[in-house]
Amino acid sequence: MLKLIVHSFLLFVFAAFTWAAPLKIPILLCPYDTGDSTIIKRVSEGLDQRKIDYRILCHGRAGQIFKDHTKCVLLEGGDVQDRARPLSDQELAALREKFEPKSVLAGMASKGQAQILNTFQKRAAVFAIYDNFDPPSGKAFIQPFMDTIKAPTALMVPGGFLVEGFQSEGKGRFSQILVVGQPALSEWKDVFERLDRDALREKLGLDAAQKVILFAGGMDETYKDYFKVFVQAVKTLPDSRVFVTYHPKSTGDVERQIVAEEGASNILVSNDVKTNELAALADVLVCHQSSVCQQAFSVGVRCAYVAGPEYNNFLIEGRLVPRFAVVDALRTFLKDATGKPTQETLEQQRNLMKKAGIPQNPVDLILTHLLA
Repeated sequence: MLKLIVHSFLLFVFAAFTWAAPLKIPILLCPYDTGDSTIIKRVSEGLDQRKIDYRILCHGRAGQIFKDHTKCVLLEGGDVQDRARPLSDQELAALREKFEPKSVLAGMASKGQAQILNTFQKRAAVFAIYDNFDPPSGKAFIQPFMDTIKAPTALMVPGGFLVEGFQSEGKGRFSQILVVGQPALSEWKDVFERLDRDALREKLGLDAAQKVILFAGGMDETYKDYFKVFVQAVKTLPDSRVFVTYHPKSTGDVERQIVAEEGASNILVSNDVKTNELAALADVLVCHQSSVCQQAFSVGVRCAYVAGPEYNNFLIEGRLVPRFAVVDALRTFLKDATGKPTQETLEQQRNLMKKAGIPQNPVDLILTHLLA
């Protein structure tokens, strides 16, 4: 009998030491892709400044971006290329057992992010955040998320002009839509304020007055055709130095192949220098359907889209960023687009951002809601 009692006591002690209670933590952050990782990075910096504890649940490309971050928790599920691949029930159950957050913030770039919000929905305030400026209708990258998400506490969007679109697309699931701005705009502002432009020009072998054209790459199904339009337009502008940065999830092979086929010797395809740093030197920045245009526009860069008439956003509608679909029109614009924007142009840009309902202090607004 005594042996049985001792044995039972030892089992109880062993269980007490091996079972770990969930970590009670104010905030869980969940990025997947490059866009939402930029937001999470800025939010995490804000939490560090306020000395508030958090963890970053990483899968997809975010695993590489945050791998050296002290708060990173790498998830086994998900996939860098397939944003529709789900996290397993076992991994979601493990997250429930491991963490007890007060608030959860996730991007909208994968099915796994929606699963995590759904998992914690009854235990915490859960927030989704949209990192793009384009209307949600037909936006392919958020579809796995939209197909999976149930009813988060709130949806955060960059500007007031997006609210109506999400009310429609959400089909009643987004009972509260919060306009918080876009932290990526703050990052561009920081880069433009601290960058040593002369040093970068010297590094790139650029003359002081040499014209610079920058193209920020994409990945959608119409991208190759319109990138070819861009290459054909700039290859006949030999006095311009043309830089192409490719999408973080690609290798640049598509761009290099088209540049080689077109014999465009004035184009360099490389991600060695960040897009926002090159943009600080650019006379004009061109995108296909990338949010980089909106980010660059916010700090005064002259921009253009090379896309068909089916693509639209608030900058195109406001007639401050032109859209071109054919070579000749784009070439004429790029040939004439020299010099930096005037103070009057910058004021017009600030007024448009204000009219679009884009707040100027996004991290503060996001944290106010997460910590409420």
